[in-house]
Amino acid sequence: VWKLRDFVVTQAKPVNSGEQVEVTYEDLSGRSHNDTLESRWLRAFAPYVGKPLNSAASRGATVKGTGSLMEPLLNNRRPWRSDVEMP
Repeated sequence: VWKLRDFVVTQAKPVNSGEQVEVTYEDLSGRSHNDTLESRWLRAFAPYVGKPLNSAASRGATVKGTGSLMEPLLNNRRPWRSDVEMP
Protein backbone atom coordinates (compact mmCIF):
# COMPACT_ATOMS: atom_id res chain seq x y z
CA VAL A 1 0.00 0.00 0.00
CA TRP A 2 1.34 3.38 -0.94
CA LYS A 3 1.45 6.38 1.36
CA LEU A 4 -0.82 8.55 -0.74
CA ARG A 5 0.24 11.81 0.84
CA ASP A 6 3.63 11.31 -0.84
CA PHE A 7 2.05 11.36 -4.32
CA VAL A 8 0.43 14.04 -6.48
CA VAL A 9 -1.81 13.30 -9.46
CA THR A 10 -0.27 15.09 -12.43
CA GLN A 11 -2.57 13.81 -15.17
CA ALA A 12 -5.74 11.80 -15.63
CA LYS A 13 -7.15 10.89 -19.03
CA PRO A 14 -9.71 8.46 -20.46
CA VAL A 15 -8.35 5.51 -22.45
CA ASN A 16 -9.87 2.59 -24.33
CA SER A 17 -12.87 4.66 -25.49
CA GLY A 18 -13.58 5.76 -21.91
CA GLU A 19 -13.70 2.24 -20.48
CA GLN A 20 -10.62 3.03 -18.37
CA VAL A 21 -8.94 6.04 -16.80
CA GLU A 22 -5.18 6.36 -16.84
CA VAL A 23 -3.83 8.29 -13.86
CA THR A 24 -0.26 9.56 -13.64
CA TYR A 25 1.17 10.17 -10.16
CA GLU A 26 4.40 11.89 -9.23
CA ASP A 27 6.22 11.04 -6.01
CA LEU A 28 8.31 13.38 -3.87
CA SER A 29 11.47 12.54 -5.81
CA GLY A 30 9.82 13.50 -9.12
CA ARG A 31 9.40 9.96 -10.49
CA SER A 32 6.17 9.25 -12.38
CA HIS A 33 3.93 6.22 -11.84
CA ASN A 34 1.00 5.24 -14.08
CA ASP A 35 -2.10 3.40 -13.01
CA THR A 36 -5.02 2.33 -15.19
CA LEU A 37 -8.41 2.05 -13.47
CA GLU A 38 -11.72 0.65 -14.72
CA SER A 39 -14.25 3.45 -15.28
CA ARG A 40 -17.23 1.35 -14.19
CA TRP A 41 -15.56 0.58 -10.87
CA LEU A 42 -14.73 4.25 -10.30
CA ARG A 43 -18.28 5.31 -11.10
CA ALA A 44 -19.76 2.69 -8.77
CA PHE A 45 -17.54 3.62 -5.83
CA ALA A 46 -17.26 7.37 -6.36
CA PRO A 47 -19.88 8.33 -3.74
CA TYR A 48 -17.96 6.32 -1.14
CA VAL A 49 -14.33 7.06 -1.95
CA GLY A 50 -14.52 10.41 -3.72
CA LYS A 51 -13.51 13.56 -1.91
CA PRO A 52 -14.85 16.95 -3.08
CA LEU A 53 -12.12 19.52 -3.46
CA ASN A 54 -14.31 22.47 -2.46
CA SER A 55 -17.69 23.20 -0.96
CA ALA A 56 -19.15 24.15 -4.36
CA ALA A 57 -18.67 20.58 -5.64
CA SER A 58 -22.03 18.98 -6.24
CA ARG A 59 -22.86 15.76 -4.47
CA GLY A 60 -24.45 13.04 -6.55
CA ALA A 61 -27.54 11.12 -5.59
CA THR A 62 -27.01 8.52 -2.92
CA VAL A 63 -28.28 4.97 -3.08
CA LYS A 64 -30.66 4.26 -0.20
CA GLY A 65 -31.87 0.96 1.15
CA THR A 66 -28.75 -1.00 0.30
CA GLY A 67 -26.99 -3.45 2.56
CA SER A 68 -24.36 -6.09 2.65
CA LEU A 69 -24.62 -9.04 0.28
CA MET A 70 -23.38 -11.13 3.19
CA GLU A 71 -26.20 -10.10 5.54
CA PRO A 72 -28.34 -13.25 5.03
CA LEU A 73 -25.25 -15.38 5.66
CA LEU A 74 -24.28 -13.46 8.77
CA ASN A 75 -27.76 -13.85 10.25
CA ASN A 76 -27.67 -17.65 9.79
CA ARG A 77 -24.03 -18.41 10.49
CA ARG A 78 -22.99 -21.25 12.73
CA PRO A 79 -19.44 -21.16 14.07
CA TRP A 80 -17.24 -24.23 13.79
CA ARG A 81 -16.30 -25.73 17.09
CA SER A 82 -13.90 -28.53 17.98
CA ASP A 83 -16.70 -31.07 17.62
CA VAL A 84 -17.53 -30.20 13.98
CA GLU A 85 -18.11 -33.21 11.73
CA MET A 86 -16.45 -32.86 8.35
CA PRO A 87 -18.14 -34.66 5.43
